[in-house]
Amino acid sequence: ELCHQQQQHQQHQQQQQTTNQSTKNELLHQSTTNVNDREEEKSNNENALKSSIDSLNYTKGKLIIVEECLKTKVGKIDELEQCLQTTQTTHEESTKQFHHQLSDTENKVTLLEFKVETMEEDRLKYQHEIARLENELLGVQNANDVAINDAQQLHHIKENLETITAQRE
Repeated sequence: ELCHQQQQHQQHQQQQQTTNQSTKNELLHQSTTNVNDREEEKSNNENALKSSIDSLNYTKGKLIIVEECLKTKVGKIDELEQCLQTTQTTHEESTKQFHHQLSDTENKVTLLEFKVETMEEDRLKYQHEIARLENELLGVQNANDVAINDAQQLHHIKENLETITAQRE
């Protein structure tokens, strides 16, 4: 019986050792698998990190280009604002000058209108004076015609007198 118990005990120990060895082998296999999985995951993470760094560097390069482009555009905007300010100033000065010239022109027009009115009044005065002088000239011409007529009559009278005087002699 003791022998049988010992034998059972040994079998049990052998089974236990086999189970332990099997468990140990399984754990070793799992450990190796875990290490391999971790190394693969580490490699994947390193590759993903390298890819992310490359992507970030690419994005950084693009951002630098965009920044330079924005600086250029800001410079152009500054130039356009300066040009607009200059144009506005020129426009304001031109408008002031135009209004000044317009005021001067309006004053000149008013003066010319006054001169035209004065010239029209003078023209009417001269027309009246011309009409008066024409009437006076007609009077002088009539008087001249009368004087010529009188002179002719006097000449005839003188001729008649001379003829009569010559006949008397």
